[in-house]
Amino acid sequence: MRTIFKAVFMSFFVCMMIFGCGKSPSSTGKGEPGLPPGIDMALSGEVNFVEFEGKEKVWSLVGGEATYSTEAGVLNLKDVEAHYYKEGKPIYSVIAEKGRYNTKSRVLDVNNDVVATSVDGYILRTDSMRYSFREKVAITPSPLEIEGEGLRMSGVGMEALLDEEVVRIKKDVKVHVEPGVLRRRSEGGPR
Repeated sequence: MRTIFKAVFMSFFVCMMIFGCGKSPSSTGKGEPGLPPGIDMALSGEVNFVEFEGKEKVWSLVGGEATYSTEAGVLNLKDVEAHYYKEGKPIYSVIAEKGRYNTKSRVLDVNNDVVATSVDGYILRTDSMRYSFREKVAITPSPLEIEGEGLRMSGVGMEALLDEEVVRIKKDVKVHVEPGVLRRRSEGGPR
């Protein structure tokens, strides 16, 4: 059974109990004075979500400033970092200027200078990306570039199946592979 530790909520409730800040929204659906409509809490500093399956870390989400709407179940983050783990080891990381995590659907949307890296050294750059923690799928409709040792690709639109380690670029695909790189990898040689 999956257990989700939501440090953002714990931080909020600790703050509420100790300092009396961040009261529940009123019955009119408005948040606290000074918060935008529909926002129930705002936090600054590092905010962390971590999900474990048994004792193994499955994913983590870190952000700077955050706002949360209880009704919508949406956490808006600035300076986002998301990490995906397989067998307890990090295999993919994503950073972006902004993110929106839906706690109900478990979908993370990131945008503005999105950079994803793999443990193999591949780097993907795009403007926006959606990641479903349930389905373990990352998609983007935006133009993208992927670089790795001896490989450069670009295109528009992508779907990545993270557990299967499969990436599909939808259209306008351009690929440049340095001679010998694929042969070395298929023979188990140095990367």
